[in-house]
Amino acid sequence: MSDMAPKPKKSKIRKFLCGILFTFVILITITVLLTVFENWSGARRWKEVHEMLVREGVELDPKKLSPETPAPSENFAATPLISALSDFHKDHDANDSITYADQDSVDRFRKLRLPEELDHHNILPDYATSGQANLNGVAEQIQKSGFQLSPDDSTPAQIIRSWMTQFETELAALDEAANRPEAVLDFEIAEDFLGQISMSVPFTNDFLKHQRFQAIRVCAALENGDETEALAALRTMFQISRTAGSSPILINLLVGISCHNTALSVIWQGIKTESWSSESLNEIDHLITGKSENMLSNLEKAINLEMVMMQIGGSDYLKNEASKNDGFATGEDVNNLFPGGLLTFRFIPDGIFDHNKAFGCELMFKHFLKPIRDRNFFSPDQGLEESFEKRSPRNFLASITIPAIEGVLMQCFQCGTMTELARAAIAVEQTKLQTGKFPGSYPEIAYRFSSAPPGEIISGLGGGDLHYKQVGKSYLVYSPGYNQVDDGGTIVLKPNSKNSDPRKGDWVWKYN
Repeated sequence: MSDMAPKPKKSKIRKFLCGILFTFVILITITVLLTVFENWSGARRWKEVHEMLVREGVELDPKKLSPETPAPSENFAATPLISALSDFHKDHDANDSITYADQDSVDRFRKLRLPEELDHHNILPDYATSGQANLNGVAEQIQKSGFQLSPDDSTPAQIIRSWMTQFETELAALDEAANRPEAVLDFEIAEDFLGQISMSVPFTNDFLKHQRFQAIRVCAALENGDETEALAALRTMFQISRTAGSSPILINLLVGISCHNTALSVIWQGIKTESWSSESLNEIDHLITGKSENMLSNLEKAINLEMVMMQIGGSDYLKNEASKNDGFATGEDVNNLFPGGLLTFRFIPDGIFDHNKAFGCELMFKHFLKPIRDRNFFSPDQGLEESFEKRSPRNFLASITIPAIEGVLMQCFQCGTMTELARAAIAVEQTKLQTGKFPGSYPEIAYRFSSAPPGEIISGLGGGDLHYKQVGKSYLVYSPGYNQVDDGGTIVLKPNSKNSDPRKGDWVWKYN
């Protein structure tokens, strides 16, 4: 019976432990093999995309995307009221407080804005909604502020002009500097990823508020019959928009577009009220000729920098071991984007980040950079959504950073198109001033341009003629919009809004 005794329990425990060890070894081996494969495939894929980008002439050095700063005598942005806005120090240890080197000039520039109580969306002219400037509202607010008016100030435009005389010195300095040919703000791109994504642009709101001030200045000057001042202010407005969009950062580009649209709306109001003379219209056409091309050039640089910073710089930063231990790894923004912060990525193979880098760069080149460079536009969102239908670790960074860029392109395309439409509308007005009637067709408009006539900038064919319609005592010039379909000059409004939907219908400059 003793031979039939059960085996010791140690043998079962030993087998169990050996099984666990064997399974663990297998899992480790598989993990190592998968890591090696992922690193190899990621490096190979990035090599292919990198070679393609180099072959296509894409700039991969962010420092080379910084705009060259012209000589001060040639640069509107070098006037102290403007240059002071970009000469600052940001103290990261004091709640990111900003200290300006020339606080006096900053304060003087910041006085050139409308009273804060005004609703800017209701007082400014707007070509998109056919809304004229509410000079009455501005004048009423000036009177409420206690400003001492002259007995001769009987109209809203006169009240506004009188109120603005307190800023004559600053306005004269800006108007004089606006005659300089360039408008480039001094801007330096940071060396590393953390520095690049934290680059400050505290002056964006200053530009937007100042542009509203100048818009009312133009409208009041036109109402007072002072085309000289109106043109001087309009010239300054376009230099402000050029300055705001001169640095290759997407947010700056958007500010520049907004400022540019405000200037276009001022032109529209002058045409609407028949306040521009033929000589002024010629000057305005000279001011805006080439602006749409400059805008697209700035857009190309901004998209290029965004690709280098976020897709290449971001991926390289995330796979860098040093990044796992710096303060950014526990930042609130990172934890919101990536549960667990950057520590989540401690054990992810480097190849994953190389795949992200390759995927994001190839996508941005195909859908954004190449169409802009070739001026052969198609709606960038075509095929873009499909690229993100299958989310995976290999495209997580692009899925976070790229979709919002498409909206920037749309705004830039629309603003550039409206600039071309404004040039066409100027030609219509010139015809009316000279002949007493509107032109009958678009060819009658196009022949007036000694240089290239205005045309579509968003088209699968790389541009074409704009479209013109006369309806009784009104007319409209338009271009097929973001959907690339000629809808006959139809404007589609957003639900429950007076604003047009830029993704639907045509982009239209309307006079009635």
